[in-house]
Amino acid sequence: MRRHRVRRSQIQLGLFQPRVERPEWKAIPQDVRQTVMSLLIELFKETAWLIEDDARKKRENDDD
Repeated sequence: MRRHRVRRSQIQLGLFQPRVERPEWKAIPQDVRQTVMSLLIELFKETAWLIEDDARKKRENDDD
């Protein structure tokens, strides 16, 4: 019962947002999916490079 009152209060105060419906991946146009995948790959590559660079800098500082 209390949980229900809390949720109702959250809705009244605008603190609770219902879950946004997301389209199915297969329903998204092919060109958009390709763009998303390309951007994710780019992001992963850059993240890997940054991690590698950070590790190299730490090793250099440890050697000093």
